[in-house]
Amino acid sequence: MKYVTALKGTSFALVVFSLIIVLVPSLNERFSFKGVELMLTVSTFLFAIISGFYISRLANRYDSVRTFVAEEDALFLAVFKISQHVSKGFSKKISDFIDIYYIRSYDFTLSEPAYKFSAAPFLDIWDATIQAKKLNQVAYDAMLDRLTGIEVKRNSAAAVASERLSGGEWLALISLAMIIVTSIIFLKGNDVFSIVSSILLMTVISLVLLLIRDLQNFMLGGSSLLEESGQEVFEFIGKPRYYQNRFVKNGMATIPD
Repeated sequence: MKYVTALKGTSFALVVFSLIIVLVPSLNERFSFKGVELMLTVSTFLFAIISGFYISRLANRYDSVRTFVAEEDALFLAVFKISQHVSKGFSKKISDFIDIYYIRSYDFTLSEPAYKFSAAPFLDIWDATIQAKKLNQVAYDAMLDRLTGIEVKRNSAAAVASERLSGGEWLALISLAMIIVTSIIFLKGNDVFSIVSSILLMTVISLVLLLIRDLQNFMLGGSSLLEESGQEVFEFIGKPRYYQNRFVKNGMATIPD
């Protein structure tokens, strides 16, 4: 299934809500429903508080993981450049292990268990570095320091990325959104201002939900988190870029021109 970004999803929601508001007659004039205004006020207030809390929480998570991933990419590049001071064969071995590491990492999203499945090639880099201790002590110490830093970054990124909204939290958000949309449909009038404001309010509600989903999936802005940064590591170590076919097809990964 194609991944629908927040912008595309909101555009689709705008069309749907416009048709609903224009085609569905004002129910408030035909039926006497008590408490709809109160229900709309309370649900809107609760939705604003809860969604604001989730957005803040997920935005902090997004920024933290972005920092960890960017620093990890930089450290891997440093490991490769330092390995070139040891020997050509050792540098080739390290580049092969880094290549495998990134390929296994890119077979998963940041929200999936990439940490576990990329552990083997990372440990291979450790083992190769330890074996090269006698060749160049200075390079050995420098690589050891970078590898320790990488482990801290990738472990931290995996721990933070595993934090997601639970099914109950999504249920609460969607339930409040449905109450708000239903209340707006009942209360909207036939004048232009009421029609336009009703469409915009319902569209904004859908936009908030989609933004929360994009933040959770590290797809803010329609592109995967720091994808280009990792792809450049492939180029720096002399390897071809790697794009997971599954993510290219569903739109979560984009091959640049």
